[in-house]
Amino acid sequence: MWKVHYTRSERSTYFATGENLREQYDESIVLKDLLGPTTFNNRYIIEDVGYGLVLWKSTGELPGIETPAIVLSSIWHQSCRSATSRRRG
Repeated sequence: MWKVHYTRSERSTYFATGENLREQYDESIVLKDLLGPTTFNNRYIIEDVGYGLVLWKSTGELPGIETPAIVLSSIWHQSCRSATSRRRG
């Protein structure tokens, strides 16, 4: 039915087969220092939320999958951008 695709780090022996993946990410000496955005003025927030999620929302809509988290993220993103624009004048 569906073929599972693994990330490069999963294939490259960073992780033990059959173990809890989330725990391994949290405890990995290779990945532990990788942090997410610390401010809203970050490329991951500005670009990925605004543009990247559009693709995932459209992909989900094709087979009829609802994407409420993406819709809420898009609304939040628009309101943040509007607030930033108002401050800049």
